Amino acid sequence: MQKSVLFLVFGLVGLLFLSGCMDTRPPEAGIDCGSTLEVNDCLLENGQTCTPSFGEMQFDAFVGYAQVVGVVNGKCQIFVEASAEEASEILSATMNCEVPQDETGVFALFSENIEDYCTGMLAELIKEAQAAEEQ
Repeated sequence: MQKSVLFLVFGLVGLLFLSGCMDTRPPEAGIDCGSTLEVNDCLLENGQTCTPSFGEMQFDAFVGYAQVVGVVNGKCQIFVEASAEEASEILSATMNCEVPQDETGVFALFSENIEDYCTGMLAELIKEAQAAEEQ
């Protein structure tokens, strides 16, 4: 289900022009997980332990960037950006997340309660995609 939500979210990003809704990326620090096609296992593994890391995942014409910033005030801080190029224009949406350490890893971000952990346009798009998938 998480992969289908990601694909749907990236599709929604392609439909919207989201200028003015972008947050800036935190400075890159930690393990460089590089760029992979589809799911970046390095990011997932480091997200489970909240080990600082960053990298990209590519899905067709869409690129997802994620950064595990680390633990701050007992919560794992994660930054995520999804972007696509459409008609010579870069479309992008971001979210900032704070996941309690007692939650089970990165996939808590894509739970039904994403609004409990994340803020930003991308979090809103994921919530809409989850609602559409349930119908």
